Formats: sequence, C-alpha cells, structure tokens
Amino acid sequence: MANPVKAVNAYDDQLSCDHLRAELQVNQAHILDLNGERAADRQHNVGQLLVGPMFIDLSDSEKKEIKALEARDTVLNGYLAQRCPTDAAAPAPAAPPATAPAAASR
Repeated sequence: MANPVKAVNAYDDQLSCDHLRAELQVNQAHILDLNGERAADRQHNVGQLLVGPMFIDLSDSEKKEIKALEARDTVLNGYLAQRCPTDAAAPAPAAPPATAPAAASR
C-alpha cells in the first residue's frame, strides 16, 4: 500500500541545514529500497503469472512513493539553496603575495 510523503510540510521553515541534508539522505536511501522492492516484485509477479495470474500485484504503490519522495527532495533542495551556504558560494582563499624578484647585483 502506498504511503507517499507530502512535498511540503508545516514544519519545513524550522528545519536546519543539517536537518535538510539528513532528510535528503534518508529519502534517497528509501528510494533505493523501494527500487529494490519493485525489482523483487517484478520477479515475484513473473513467477505468479506462471502459477496464477489472479494473484499478481499490479499496484504501483512503490512508484507513487518514489515520485512523492522525489517531489519532496525537490522542495528540500530548494530550501537548501535558499538557506544554506555552500562551499561553491564561499569566497576563494586569497592567493599568497607574490615574491619580488631578487634585485640584480650592481
């Protein structure tokens, strides 16, 4: 049975950068798990097709959950871009001063 997440939650404005990054990691792991379940279900369904086609699970609940997680990740990435400084936005370190060439001897 599908249990899709909401793309936007009431508490989103309270999430710190660390929370946003952690939720993205959890969502990505869940997507990988769901993709594994879909692959296992396809193998299971092929076996059932040979045995009894009336027992095939044709629901796309995992697909719906993945789409919902991807939508949530889009929202979270938007919050990250707005709220959290990135290494790319940090100023580049100043170059060390150039050394003057040795004075020519007279």
